[in-house]
Amino acid sequence: MMINAKKKRWTRSKDCVERIINGEAVLLNLKSGVYYSLNETGTEIWRLLGDICVIEDIIEVLQNDYDCCAHDVESQVQELLDDLCAENLITEVDRAL
Repeated sequence: MMINAKKKRWTRSKDCVERIINGEAVLLNLKSGVYYSLNETGTEIWRLLGDICVIEDIIEVLQNDYDCCAHDVESQVQELLDDLCAENLITEVDRAL
């Protein structure tokens, strides 16, 4: 059975700390010691990930905030989440929760 990617649930990794500086998030992976920075839109996505979050909820918020095409928002959100996941800054939440 294939699960719709927009139904995946994500949360921030416990191995990451962040600070918001001038409206942009600066992230530190505590295990690797590597810093990352997010632009304003990435910071908004990061804020939304403060709670366990479904991708489609993020897309809906951004679509309303930025008045843009759902497809464009979806692809950009997915790209950022893929990058954050690859760097162990977010984790997929077990579907059983």
